[in-house]
Amino acid sequence: MGEQFWWFYDVIVAAVVLICVFFTLRKGLLRASASIVGYIFAVFLSFMLCTSIAGKVADNTLYGSNVKKLNFTLTENDYAAELCSQINSMGYYITVNRDKIEKIYVKEEDVDHGIYQYIRHMNSKNLDDEDTFLVKLHDCYAVSASNFISRKLSPYAAEYAAEQIRKDPQKFWQFLKLMDDQDSKRPAAEFLVKNYIQQPYTTLVRLIIYIISFVLLLLILLAVSVSVSRNDHTENGFMTVSLRIIVGIGKAAAIVLAIAVIIRLNVITGNDKMLFFNHEAIDRTYVFKYFYNFIKTW
Repeated sequence: MGEQFWWFYDVIVAAVVLICVFFTLRKGLLRASASIVGYIFAVFLSFMLCTSIAGKVADNTLYGSNVKKLNFTLTENDYAAELCSQINSMGYYITVNRDKIEKIYVKEEDVDHGIYQYIRHMNSKNLDDEDTFLVKLHDCYAVSASNFISRKLSPYAAEYAAEQIRKDPQKFWQFLKLMDDQDSKRPAAEFLVKNYIQQPYTTLVRLIIYIISFVLLLLILLAVSVSVSRNDHTENGFMTVSLRIIVGIGKAAAIVLAIAVIIRLNVITGNDKMLFFNHEAIDRTYVFKYFYNFIKTW
């Protein structure tokens, strides 16, 4: 939904560029140069600040809360039943025994092979070869964990966790074995948060810190640039006009980068199928996608 509005992003870029160039042309060259220095420093310092403190902020403010929420979810709900439901939907016309699956992933060293052998004895006729089966099984791990995570935490965190589980399913076995603790699910919750959830929340904090610091630093640095260039009376020659246009484009790039951060925040805190805020629409843009992909991979 919203993919047909991909052009909206590039229109925003064009509008920002035109506005920045227009206002920059109205300033003297010295003032324009001083202001672009402010923009550059605001971007650079904001990146440094959010990169250096985001992890600590997320650990101090969100880690304990996320563990508490997941501990409640794992305690109040039956994860083994959820995993069995996903296995039953693999297309092999089977209904697995919940206690048997739980026993396999708690007791057996090779969880994947144990589940494969169990299902092979139930329905060997319709079963895929082991490699194909394991791809489907790993998706069951990912979806079942994602379903539990999304009950109390963000859809983005759940999606991120699912992706990481598919990449390294054997690491997920540690979580499955921790679920054998009948006294407390907190160790299992801590494992999920530490390995799959804390990173997306750190990214969220990093983006928020970037926006706040960029706006504050830009206001301070622009105020300084105005004071140092108050008596600028540069003449409007071809060279000075050309330099002002370049400065205006540079300012626009910094602003568009901030817009990309805000849109990335909307995707993380909501979902990427929201109108205007979806990956398919952004990928079709000519210019904006480069700013967004930079922030996405940062």
